[in-house]
Amino acid sequence: MSRVYSIGNTTVRSLSIDDGVEMCIIVSVNPQKESEVMKLCRKVVRFKYSEKFPFDINYENPLHAGADRVAFAAFAFYEGIYPAYLLDAGTFITLDYFSGRTLYPVATVPGFGLLKDALRRGYNLKGLSPREFEGEFPKAPEETLYNGIYRVTGCGLGCFIKKDVHLLITGGDAEIIKKLLKKGICVNNAVLYGAYYAFKNGLF
Repeated sequence: MSRVYSIGNTTVRSLSIDDGVEMCIIVSVNPQKESEVMKLCRKVVRFKYSEKFPFDINYENPLHAGADRVAFAAFAFYEGIYPAYLLDAGTFITLDYFSGRTLYPVATVPGFGLLKDALRRGYNLKGLSPREFEGEFPKAPEETLYNGIYRVTGCGLGCFIKKDVHLLITGGDAEIIKKLLKKGICVNNAVLYGAYYAFKNGLF
């Protein structure tokens, strides 16, 4: 059984695939957390971009692209869903455009949890939590926090997303992002499946 692990800044996600192979595939953006996962594995393969990949990365140094972003693109490639925007809503929210031949990183912003923590540290906002509301204008500080954290983030990301292009959303806050943008398809474990597809096709 192959096990795929996505090691993020604050979370570890895993996926087991019954394929008769004893293998751990690690997609990591947090080397400090890798040792915890390594204890669970006999044989480990690290997901990484290489010249074997069937698509390019629009960076001066493609190796500077986060492994999770590349794995998400691999998912879109092997599922045949492109051109597409790829939005991963986790500790950080990343937005990329994948043409099918090239991955174009677009934006990285703090995730909702980081934004809430930052605002709560403000002297006048301690103890407040964002509160969704109806109507055009907030009527309480908690509601302005909701606007600042959620709607501003959603609007900012939305300005990059063109119409008539697929939008795939993954990550722990995928449903929230979909609600804010009012479009997109939520795909659970897209990064994990993308890494597995890449491994099965001999890309690393």
